Amino acid sequence: QITYHFFHWKKGTPFADDQGMYNRLTWWEQMDNGKQLTRNRKFLVVVPVVL
Repeated sequence: QITYHFFHWKKGTPFADDQGMYNRLTWWEQMDNGKQLTRNRKFLVVVPVVL
């Protein structure tokens, strides 16, 4: 549930040097510049399901 909150609900970024570029995007939307079906996204979907 913690990862769900951070990836899909929390908006913005934990880093202060982005100058607000990602304030309206969730962490999931920021990952891999918004590209779908990348290795990272597949990994982060499959591993929790398997566990």
